[in-house]
Amino acid sequence: EKCPVCNFPLQHEDIYIRCVNPSCPAKEYETLCFFVSKDGMDIEYVGPELLKRLYEQKKIKTIADIYALTRDDLLQVERMGDKIVDKILDSINQRRKVSLSHFLRALGIRNVGEHIAKVIARHVRSLDKLQELSPQELMRIPEVGPGVAQSVYDFFHNKESLEIIKKMLDNGVTVHEEVVEEASENPFKGKTVVFTGTLKSMSRQEAESLIESLGGKASGSVSKKTDFVVAGEEAGSKLDKAKALNVRILSEEEFLKMAGRA
Repeated sequence: EKCPVCNFPLQHEDIYIRCVNPSCPAKEYETLCFFVSKDGMDIEYVGPELLKRLYEQKKIKTIADIYALTRDDLLQVERMGDKIVDKILDSINQRRKVSLSHFLRALGIRNVGEHIAKVIARHVRSLDKLQELSPQELMRIPEVGPGVAQSVYDFFHNKESLEIIKKMLDNGVTVHEEVVEEASENPFKGKTVVFTGTLKSMSRQEAESLIESLGGKASGSVSKKTDFVVAGEEAGSKLDKAKALNVRILSEEEFLKMAGRA
């Protein structure tokens, strides 16, 4: 049985069927799509269709190439104008600074979802330290079993993966140490917070990481269970829903003051 895209053998693993070719175009494309998605780096205006065109035009091959895209690269894509190109480049630039947990999640490492990425990041703190750990050392982290430990170890000891990470760092990506703060005395402990609009002081991911470090939960949608909605510039429908549900709305300045960042 062979992959219909690259003709390499397929491998059966439990209920999954995987292509064994690390350079399979279908796998490379899916990795790109996951990386920019809301479950990854959440890069706005960069979706599957744009990635497909850039991949086919050989402008990108790996996730590191996203951070090397130029204005000329994007303008060469059909139906791309100056306005949308500016938005794409701005969105990419906003995702150059990222916490370790978000970075881990976005890499698409097998068995490492959002929760496990946070658990590992809070114990390891830095990317350099993570790369030094053996599977046995990784398994000493609570909730990290043999499958997760081996997946993480294999990823960070794979030549191609290390080259991609190095290229990302060379292209201006900064993975900052996970911040774990004392969350006993702050208004966000145990609270659910939703962000809408653009913040001037930090990226959306940085704000969400801050909430989580303070013992709160960052959510992507407004509901009756939402405690706060932080409204930045050009806030959208989430702000309207918060008003309708009588959820407390904070300006960026109020949010920073309550978080101890004013």
